[in-house]
Amino acid sequence: ILSVQTMSTTTNPTIFNLASSTLQIKEGSELYIPITNSRVNVSSLLFKNTSASSTDGGSIEVTFIISHANINGNNEYNFSKTFYNSASLRQP
Repeated sequence: ILSVQTMSTTTNPTIFNLASSTLQIKEGSELYIPITNSRVNVSSLLFKNTSASSTDGGSIEVTFIISHANINGNNEYNFSKTFYNSASLRQP
């Protein structure tokens, strides 16, 4: 789970969550909504705090795997990819 504080009261906090194999987002007091659809499975979702200290703007790394939901088991539809990314907060 990643929880991000936002400046807007309607979206604070913004939470990213993995439920079963579905990536979800929740903004403020709203319910979780799926970001992915039933044709893919998300796994191994990992958020890592890479901030140098608690006083800097904040940096995270995110890693996850997306696989095709191959319900028929056809080899030609097998696909899986690991994604890596990072993000840093920029202060105005």
